[in-house]
Amino acid sequence: MKISFSNPCYYSKYYKIDKKILKMEESIIKKMKNKSYGPVLEAIHFSPVVAPKEVLEKGLWEEEIMFTKSIGSVAVWKQIDYEKYVQGSVEERKKLIIKCVLESLEMIKARRSTKFDKESFKKDLFEIIEYSEEEILNM
Repeated sequence: MKISFSNPCYYSKYYKIDKKILKMEESIIKKMKNKSYGPVLEAIHFSPVVAPKEVLEKGLWEEEIMFTKSIGSVAVWKQIDYEKYVQGSVEERKKLIIKCVLESLEMIKARRSTKFDKESFKKDLFEIIEYSEEEILNM
């Protein structure tokens, strides 16, 4: 499966992205490259949204999922708590990105036409990253 990540929307306009986060994302992309999570999906693009409430309230960067069935691709924009992300350590930011991915998986699974194997994806993800599911869910 082709996986890709955008730099966090809004946040990346004002702050530098941590190298450790980029390295974690690269590791996920590389190790999941030859995996399959259903007959329909071939690519997932994650776009974390890290913006203050006042920006989000203007209607910018809403949570959204776009599924392009003809090419088997899904793109997900999912919000991350701005204050937690900005004030967090690099490790906390990495966990928030992973939590964003997990919440995005729920959005993908909710689209019945994707026939997405969320559990296999999660299993493979947790074999790559250095955190337990409990650590991520408690963020």
